[in-house]
Amino acid sequence: MSTFLKHHLLVKKIGFTFFLILIFLLGRQIPLPGVDVNAYLGSENSFIRTTSSLTGGNLSQIGLFSLGLGPWMSAMILMRLLTLGRDSQQLSPKALSFRQNSLMLVVAIIQALGICISLKYKSGQPLNFAMVIVPAIVLIGGSFIIAWLGNINSMHGLGGP
Repeated sequence: MSTFLKHHLLVKKIGFTFFLILIFLLGRQIPLPGVDVNAYLGSENSFIRTTSSLTGGNLSQIGLFSLGLGPWMSAMILMRLLTLGRDSQQLSPKALSFRQNSLMLVVAIIQALGICISLKYKSGQPLNFAMVIVPAIVLIGGSFIIAWLGNINSMHGLGGP
């Protein structure tokens, strides 16, 4: 029975996917630097939480992976619209990936700055550029980590991103 579990492809894929889910759940627990998480979790931001969940994010708990796959999904949709009617076979997969990641970066910057401007910070000082940019960079990085985990899951795990 033990060798069956070690060598069966479906068991390996399920185990790999569960490992990625564990990484995702741990990453959600990493708080954003400088953000007063307790003040943010109140009911006053329920509109932001709801709109974020519609775009693939998760602001029920502010953390590293709060943007979710929202920027990736938006970049995929925009890339599809931008290449509609064009012969996209001319571009190499590497060039298409670069364009999609560049578009994802732009969308992630917009979404992260929009979220970080509305957050409450621990210092109690007036909002300044440094207070907003550091959590925004962390959110952008988290979004790219989630997209990478999704691509890894597509290749080695069970299901897609």
